[in-house]
Amino acid sequence: MRSLNLALAFALCFFLAIQVSFADVIENCEKYNEDETKCIECKDEFGVNEEGTCDPCSQDCLKCATNVKECTHCKGGFFVEEFKCAACGDNCEVCTSPTECTQCKGGFFVEESKCVACGENCEVCTSPDECTKCIEGWFVGNTGVCIECDPNCEECGEKGCTKCKESFYPDTDTGYCNQCQHALEHCADCTDSTTCTKCEDAFYLVDAKCEQCGRACATCDTKDYCIDCKDPNCKGCVADTCIECAAGFYSNGEGECISCGVGCESCSKADSCLKCELGYFHLEKESPCIKCDGLCEKCVEFGCEKCAKKHFVDQGLCSKCGDNCDECKNEKACTTCIENFFVNKEETCTEQDANCEKKEPTGCEVCKAGFFNDKETGLCPACPEGCAKCSAAKSCEECASSFKSANSEGVCTTKGFVVIVFILLGVGVLGGLYMAYSSYSKKRASALNNELLRSEA
Repeated sequence: MRSLNLALAFALCFFLAIQVSFADVIENCEKYNEDETKCIECKDEFGVNEEGTCDPCSQDCLKCATNVKECTHCKGGFFVEEFKCAACGDNCEVCTSPTECTQCKGGFFVEESKCVACGENCEVCTSPDECTKCIEGWFVGNTGVCIECDPNCEECGEKGCTKCKESFYPDTDTGYCNQCQHALEHCADCTDSTTCTKCEDAFYLVDAKCEQCGRACATCDTKDYCIDCKDPNCKGCVADTCIECAAGFYSNGEGECISCGVGCESCSKADSCLKCELGYFHLEKESPCIKCDGLCEKCVEFGCEKCAKKHFVDQGLCSKCGDNCDECKNEKACTTCIENFFVNKEETCTEQDANCEKKEPTGCEVCKAGFFNDKETGLCPACPEGCAKCSAAKSCEECASSFKSANSEGVCTTKGFVVIVFILLGVGVLGGLYMAYSSYSKKRASALNNELLRSEA
């Protein structure tokens, strides 16, 4: 039994599917016969043919008989004449002949079976001066002419605006939108001239009218209960007073937050900072904040603690060290010099001596041969002439190969000096002997000459 019922159900579904499928293939059919095998009424602009399907009617025909060539109803602006559609007169929508109009198109009215234009912007009228419906964006005024809808209107009806934009209400007498504030002081939105539904900022609603909030309030529920504070730097307010200002501001007791000053995070009054912002410091408590020096590497509450290379802390800021100084205690006291310079006893920087072989931060430790380490200056002065190694300007420890060992005074002499002395001495002796011999010869010759003269006498 159950199987039989299922079979019958499937058969019924199949039959209906076939009917629906057949109906779907008859295009433009509006109504079918009882067994739904043929169309008995077609959609507009189509007529039923002998096969029970739909064919197009003749041109400008809205409905046609079984014989599609015979029109029974024409489209707007046309009328049936001998089963065909003929044009009505100008601007006519429904007519019985080209000269007998019974209904005109929008913007025109029937006068003596002809269409006459309505007034400007009028869609339906009974005379040029009596409009009953205006085009979109216009409404019928009290005098029967069309008036443009108010620019503040959201919904414009046949007699004027029925819904206005916020802060306006529809005036039923004029059809325009009136501003709420003109009728209700400090009203932001209303339904009519006596009922406010929303107040301006700093006002609250009481019995459809607006009352002022407390002086510190931007918006409120009641005079004393603020929803938002008027001052953007106030974090909490009641009535006329700001009870908590944002960081960097203080309350003046009149509902306002005043800036503490540049770089100040918290204060009790202007220029009396309790805590500076990061990157700022003050020289003493409750004094204005000073911006940390750009050369400061570590800025703390009361100034710079560590400056960049070649700078030192000077009253919380960074000042430049002396010339050629890398690190210093102050402008005149260098602790480390730049490369190829050393700290001298005056705590300034001196350039390393070119004759130094081992350089130290405090000067030269080992000088080249022929130079000695001057502990006072850190430089390498030259040894005395002829000295290859010395410990001081007048203390030669080793003479050069062309010089004799240093004498008791630490001075080196040349080896050729002694020879010269002996030569000079020899020359002096020989000269003396020559002069003595010459004198003797002269005296001997004189004596012999005298004896000769005496013998002749």
